[in-house]
Amino acid sequence: MTELNTIRDIAREALIVSANGTDKDHSLWDCAPRLARSTEHICKLPELSRLTTQIDMFCLITAAYFSNAAFAGMQKETPAQNDNDAIAAICTRAVSDKLGGILDPIAVKRVNRIITESFSRSTSMPEAMILSDARNLEDIGTVGLFNEIKRYSAAGKGI
Repeated sequence: MTELNTIRDIAREALIVSANGTDKDHSLWDCAPRLARSTEHICKLPELSRLTTQIDMFCLITAAYFSNAAFAGMQKETPAQNDNDAIAAICTRAVSDKLGGILDPIAVKRVNRIITESFSRSTSMPEAMILSDARNLEDIGTVGLFNEIKRYSAAGKGI
């Protein structure tokens, strides 16, 4: 669990960004632990016990922490809201940059694959499907609605 605590601390540092150059914006970090908890809850569903493959919980939770990392860098790069490839690319770059020296390369590659595949509707990777479901649950929640409004505002779009 110590390694996961380290990942959590690195994710917190990456996701708490400066808003307007002064105030700290915690909204992305606030979302990350909820996504991680949602993935854990989804993994406890009886339907998943029928899988023939084992869920890689460590990589799944790590991917959940970093799956919104693209929005932490919106001041530098602004991906279109519906450009999932660009969002996934920025997230995976953040994972590689932040965790490349901490995790073994195979784990980094797996985390990046989970994030990338989670944006695909045709994925057959169980971890990616779980992360996608957790993100969808977040998005339909009230807090998710406020996060969408905030993202649209940050991107200069009307609501």
